[in-house]
Amino acid sequence: MKKAFLAFIVILLISCVSSQDFSRVIELQETRMHGADIEKLQTKLIENGFDDLGEVDGYYGPEMENTIKKIQFFLGFEQDGRVDKELWDFLFDASNKTLIEKASIVSNYDLNKFRKETGSRMGYSLEGGMIEKYFLGDEIKYIRLILLGETFQSHHYFYYISPDLYFIIEEFWRYPASIGYLVYEDEITESEFWEQTTVKHTTYLKSEEGLFEINNGGLLETDFELDWYLEVIAVDLDLHRQS
Repeated sequence: MKKAFLAFIVILLISCVSSQDFSRVIELQETRMHGADIEKLQTKLIENGFDDLGEVDGYYGPEMENTIKKIQFFLGFEQDGRVDKELWDFLFDASNKTLIEKASIVSNYDLNKFRKETGSRMGYSLEGGMIEKYFLGDEIKYIRLILLGETFQSHHYFYYISPDLYFIIEEFWRYPASIGYLVYEDEITESEFWEQTTVKHTTYLKSEEGLFEINNGGLLETDFELDWYLEVIAVDLDLHRQS
């Protein structure tokens, strides 16, 4: 009985210590937030590949916020630059280290250092489209694909770590009416048109294990039609011809 009670106390103490790891929401403020928790966060981010943060000083400034937004962008969190308990727990969970390190690689891409090629994608959607491809030497690093319709536009951003490992960011813009309606009718102004346009942001990861949607850092099954987009990309690119 005593052993069971002692075991309960130990578990309770461990859970209390764990819950105390997160003490407050960290965000950019006019007077910079500072503390040991931010030092711990900076150290963890540097360990996971975000070494462009520089020294660990315990201050949450614009560079820290920008790094957090990158993580949120690639790993399916709301991109607000705030570190709440959910994001804090995710970053300090050792099982997420590999995924965070992958995000750190692509988040540091500088497109100005890559060779750029552009092309048309007419015929793949009602209003056409375009593609931009970025290479480091002969290696593809980034693709931007835009397809246009009368009532939507889709943007797909492919961030490559290798030909078989890459992130896909999907932005789907849904208009309140067709572009033709905006141009030829007077019932809606241009500003109202864009104010009523909705944008849905979704993140995917393609790896040897399969294709997954990333939502709040979790890998979920998805019915995203990747093969169709790879065909669109492969028109003048050898990378996916065997996919």
